[in-house]
Amino acid sequence: EEVVFEAVMRWVRSDKEDKVKSLGEVFDYIRFRLMPEKYIKDHVEKDDIVKSNPELLKKVQTIKDAFAGKLPEPAKGGDKGAKKGESAEDVVNGDVGDEDHLLDEHAMSRNVIQEARE
Repeated sequence: EEVVFEAVMRWVRSDKEDKVKSLGEVFDYIRFRLMPEKYIKDHVEKDDIVKSNPELLKKVQTIKDAFAGKLPEPAKGGDKGAKKGESAEDVVNGDVGDEDHLLDEHAMSRNVIQEARE
């Protein structure tokens, strides 16, 4: 997953002004829970683009909290980040039961990696 993160960041840097707008959404497809905590601290947190984006900083904090065993508090009226039938833990861990979502995730990852190579 470290390679995926690095490919995404190269992809963003190739056209930062335009692609940084999509980074929040693309960031959700990176399986940070599979990365060593040290990598997140040494590379993800210290990335200039991540540091300059409050939305991404919030996501990184959620990842760090998950490593520490903390789950996000559900929002009033249910967990807005969870789909029907998912718990907050499923959202943090990236667990999905929807195969179409997996296909979309794979296609997006493939496109980002391909563009990063160009």
